[in-house]
Amino acid sequence: MSNKPILLFLHGVGDGDQDDKWRLRLTESLVRLGYPDLDTVQVIAPKYPHSLVNSDDNFPLPGLTIKQPPREAAKKNRRDFERRIGAVEFRLGRHDRGNGRLGGDAVINLAVGLPPFIQARNYMNDLHIRAQVLNRVLKSLPEAGQLVVVGHSLGSVIAADLVRRLPASMSPAW
Repeated sequence: MSNKPILLFLHGVGDGDQDDKWRLRLTESLVRLGYPDLDTVQVIAPKYPHSLVNSDDNFPLPGLTIKQPPREAAKKNRRDFERRIGAVEFRLGRHDRGNGRLGGDAVINLAVGLPPFIQARNYMNDLHIRAQVLNRVLKSLPEAGQLVVVGHSLGSVIAADLVRRLPASMSPAW
C-alpha cells in the first residue's frame, strides 16, 4: 500500500464535468496557497450523471462496512454536536431569518422540479439509482490505500453515503 493518498472527487448534478475543469481550478488554488499541485497525487473522478437519471442495472445497495455506534454513544455524539453548534451560534449572535419573500415557497417548489434537482431527488428516493451510483464509485477505487474524499454539491451527499461502505482496506487520510 502506497503512503500517498488517493483523491476521490465526487461531482454534483449535471453532466459530471466531462472536461475535468474542477481539477485545473483546484490545482491553481492549491498552488496559489503554497500547496503542491495534483500532478503528484492519484486522482479518481468517476462519472455517473447517466446513473442519476435512470437505473440501467439492478445492483444491490452495497453493504455497510462500518458499524453504527451503540445507542448510548450515538446519543453522546449528538449531545456533543449540539453543544458545539450552540457555542458557535452564541459566538455568531442571534440569526435574523428576515420576513421572507412573497411567493418564495412557490419558487422553491418549482425549482425542485428542474432537471438538476431531479437527479438529486432520484439519488435520495430511488434505491436502484442510489445502488447503481455507489457501486460505480466503489468499482473505481483500488483495493487498498489512503483515501481523501472531496464531494461537490450532490457529490457531498454521495460521499457521506459512501464513507460507511468503503472497504476496510481503504483508510481515511486525515
